[in-house]
Amino acid sequence: MKFFRNFRAAFLHESKTSRYLKYAMGEIILVVIGILIAVQINNWNENRKTENAHQQLLVHFLEDLKVDSILMEEYLYMLSDYMHTQQDLQKVRKGSIKAEDIFHPEYLRGSIRYHSMVVNNHPDIAKNINNETLRDSLQAYYHNLAQLNNSYLQFDKVIKELVRPYMADQRMLNADFLFEGSGSASSPIHLESFYKAIITPEFEQVLYETNIKTKEIMELMSKQIMQNKSLGKTISIYLK
Repeated sequence: MKFFRNFRAAFLHESKTSRYLKYAMGEIILVVIGILIAVQINNWNENRKTENAHQQLLVHFLEDLKVDSILMEEYLYMLSDYMHTQQDLQKVRKGSIKAEDIFHPEYLRGSIRYHSMVVNNHPDIAKNINNETLRDSLQAYYHNLAQLNNSYLQFDKVIKELVRPYMADQRMLNADFLFEGSGSASSPIHLESFYKAIITPEFEQVLYETNIKTKEIMELMSKQIMQNKSLGKTISIYLK
């Protein structure tokens, strides 16, 4: 700094104003360049911090995505059992099998406790991702999850507000099975009442509503499982 001051004093002393102005302009340019470099470095550091935060967010999201895949596979397995019972009930109605051949008649009233880990833990993750392609994939996945959740709510409503009340009204439910154990009561269903009810026109309507909602949620869940695995691969590649 003392060296620069000596130069400035010398220039003024020698009345070399133009040379001094050029020197001053050079100093200003150097200062501006220094400021721009500092700003660029700061921006780079901030971007790196943001990217690291996104990476960690996606790591946790990927873990929950894998949990969701496992849960949906389990839900789909349960729904398949319910669907099989519904199909057997229709076969009984058509006379192709006997009512006694239905292995789990109680599955007629079965539902699932559906929930999504990614929705619970990362509801707004797409808003925090800068990569446009990945953000679009996340938004599409959450859009389909919303459809699946809506289908589940409709399915669960049919079971809880239609099927279960109907079975109770028809005296199908066997409380002895719950309170006395399967040793003294062989089925959770009063089979005699059950066999009489399933051939009625009223039961046909119940079975129709149950089956259509079961099919819908199974189709959406199967698609969601496939999309889950695809999104997981996309994220894994991005993290590498």
